[in-house]
Amino acid sequence: MSIDAITDRYTSDERFERKLRDPDFYESNTSRDVKYLFYRYGQQIDSDAGEEVLKDLSHILSSEFQVEHVLARKLPEEAIPESVAENFGEHVHRLGNLTIASRYWNSSYGNLPFAEKKRATGSREKDYESSTLRVQRELAKFDEFSKSAIDSREETLVEFALEEWAINPPEIDQSDSNVLEEFKGNFPPDFFDRLTAKQEAMLRVLYDAEEAVQTDELIRRMESEYGETVDGSNGLSGILAGLTSKHSKEFRRSIMSARWVGDQFEWWLTLDDEQERVFTERLSPE
Repeated sequence: MSIDAITDRYTSDERFERKLRDPDFYESNTSRDVKYLFYRYGQQIDSDAGEEVLKDLSHILSSEFQVEHVLARKLPEEAIPESVAENFGEHVHRLGNLTIASRYWNSSYGNLPFAEKKRATGSREKDYESSTLRVQRELAKFDEFSKSAIDSREETLVEFALEEWAINPPEIDQSDSNVLEEFKGNFPPDFFDRLTAKQEAMLRVLYDAEEAVQTDELIRRMESEYGETVDGSNGLSGILAGLTSKHSKEFRRSIMSARWVGDQFEWWLTLDDEQERVFTERLSPE
């Protein structure tokens, strides 16, 4: 069963949200369901970071991965943050205190205090800061994992889950309202000259599309319409990485966006009026 099935039990988004905010979220859902939620969340934050890191869902849902408590259930009393010390049991199973981890990580380091999970000491190399899982790595941004951190993370995860599985989900925001001012209305001077044939084909396909394009369809059209062979989603990741390395992640995200839908990403351009005019002049077919 997946989160998609869980939502079928509820007649409103409000009931679904209450379930997500249940202080006993961990105890009231299966490990498989929780891992699925974090798998999907991980796909989204990989996309937000300008990456397409397609981890195998069956691997994440297998016994090789587990649900990890950021503040461990068996945390020594002296390591429990003061803000949750008096009622630790009311916070330890909350959604905001959970993530996913490999079985090895969880059995070896899962009961360590947060500071030791965040940054390894001595000869140990594994920690949140160097994790290959972004859902773990993003935890390193917290100075300490207090009640406010749990609250903040729960808000982020609830917002994601409602956007992803709500009965009445919000529309995708394709506006440029969140674009940094420095990127509005312009391209880097050498942007078009430095495009590879594959990058240009990708942008042309997205420009011609009337709606968001999923990864498989984007690759198919790049090959059929522009003769550019792409080695699956990994090849597309390389094309995007090249675009980012030439300019910046922030600029790349200012002109195109993505979100995880079903079993793959969908992509769309977010050009403002001036950028669209320049794009048309430079890349439209003659």
